Amino acid sequence: MAIDAMTIILTSVCTGIGISIGSGLYELYMKDYLKKLKVQNERLRKLNEKRFRKLHSKFFAYKRPWIALLLNLFLWGTGYFYVKRKRFLGALLLILQIFIIGGYAFGQGSWQSIFEGMSYSFLTIIVAIYLGIDAYRLARNVNAGKD
Repeated sequence: MAIDAMTIILTSVCTGIGISIGSGLYELYMKDYLKKLKVQNERLRKLNEKRFRKLHSKFFAYKRPWIALLLNLFLWGTGYFYVKRKRFLGALLLILQIFIIGGYAFGQGSWQSIFEGMSYSFLTIIVAIYLGIDAYRLARNVNAGKD
């Protein structure tokens, strides 16, 4: 029984000494190092967030002008929806084009003449080219931050 009590006392004393030595070593060497790591980790996190926001704005906010041109050239007003400007005008133009195509189709008597009627109308082609150029310029201005 005496050996067991002595073992317990020595173990507790050594454990206490070990804990105090470990705490001392932590205070001397590891505490400042861990603080530096936390600061560095926070700095890297902010940098990564900044990079992510920049990439996000580049890929999702940047509007490609040629896509706006093609959309407005073939389906009036859809280029404005793509650029997210002049949406009301875009909706009116899209409805107007639907009525023009429908008028050609019903005027000719068949749906096969839709594209023939559109291609023969000189005014329709001029309007489509103007709207395409307008959407192209608008997309360039949006990308440059002018609009």
